[in-house]
Amino acid sequence: MTTLEKQLEINKEKFKLLSPKEYSESTKRCIVRLGSSYRALGLWKDALRIFDIGYSLSQEANNEEGKSEFLIWKSNVYYHMGHYRRSIEFAAKAIGLGISDSTRVRYISYYLANPYLMLGDIERYISLQEKAIEISKKLSDKIDKEYIPWLLSYLAQGYDIVGDYAKANKIILEQVDKFRNLHQEYGLPLSLLILGKNLLHLNEFKKAKKALKESFEFYKKTKQEGFVVDILVELSKHSLNIDNLEEAKLYINRAIAEARKGPRETEGLADKRHLNQALIQCAKVYLYSKEIEKSFAFYEEALDLAVGSSRKSMIIELLKIKENLMSGG
Repeated sequence: MTTLEKQLEINKEKFKLLSPKEYSESTKRCIVRLGSSYRALGLWKDALRIFDIGYSLSQEANNEEGKSEFLIWKSNVYYHMGHYRRSIEFAAKAIGLGISDSTRVRYISYYLANPYLMLGDIERYISLQEKAIEISKKLSDKIDKEYIPWLLSYLAQGYDIVGDYAKANKIILEQVDKFRNLHQEYGLPLSLLILGKNLLHLNEFKKAKKALKESFEFYKKTKQEGFVVDILVELSKHSLNIDNLEEAKLYINRAIAEARKGPRETEGLADKRHLNQALIQCAKVYLYSKEIEKSFAFYEEALDLAVGSSRKSMIIELLKIKENLMSGG
């Protein structure tokens, strides 16, 4: 039994002890923990059912914050399922309720913006990050100052994706320093991952590898399985960029193997987007090595996943791979 499976059993037992009509913060937390356990294991229907219970209790108690929170959790389940438009729908409903502006900032920046990122609407993603930052500036002491670097890191990610590498670099370097000074063990590896991707785009390969390797060590330590896969993908890209084909294969084959194991210690790998990106890179690596049959197999699997969830940016990557496959590499 994996760590996540054990946690699910513990949370089930705690849930059974709840009074049917009781509504309190401890009740909410218990429901959230159980729903999150189901979500982490990819048991989507069970997760939605539990979060529906939380929403109904919040509705009966006329608690707007509670209703919004459980709508956000449902949005998050649909996001990890790869149903991004449904995710946006629930996030928008949650943001429209009577909640604090500091909560609204978090919901806009993460839960509403990320589905747009996966759908390939990067301009919308950037505008939502800018909106979240604008709201946060008006909140003064009402928002945790440690959250601002997260917002700016997400913004830098958007700029990097649209090709404004210099602007992204300036922003993300500042956030790496801020997270380092704050000793933020979750924010720092994220900012380093974004920096590593950015430095690859800027052809700063040595600096890119250093940032990615440091990020990788943090994510291994905190057992963030999805991010471990993502960084292995980026390290494979780095190796391919410097024409180290064997190393590129080693990294990407390891990424595929990790992704296929699914979630074990922490949530992440029930979401197939990590596997999807690894499959795309694997198709590129084997195309580069002229192993067309292998490349095509990975391409087909990646395309099925990307089309199934409307991951536009991934589909665009795959169409470019297809062109090269059809021309024999």
